[in-house]
Amino acid sequence: MISRDNSKLLPNTMLSNQSKFVKNNLTSERKIKKHFHRQKDRIKYLGRRFIRDGKIDFDDRQDLIDMHGVYHNALGGNGNLDKLMEEVMELPVK
Repeated sequence: MISRDNSKLLPNTMLSNQSKFVKNNLTSERKIKKHFHRQKDRIKYLGRRFIRDGKIDFDDRQDLIDMHGVYHNALGGNGNLDKLMEEVMELPVK
């Protein structure tokens, strides 16, 4: 049986694990950014549609508030949709 020095394998294993970790984190970051942009686009679309219609359903308003909360707080939104949400909140509830 041939004896191996496992200490030479350790750095390669560590690099491989670090590489996987970085790749997984980059993939997660990309997914978050993709979701962030989808969420932002959806809020803009719905908000503009309700403003155009001049009214909003109670449940739709609550859904939009919840979506904006996720976008703004959990996904790190920058406040660009706050003005739109203010306009939505002023709409009469049908």
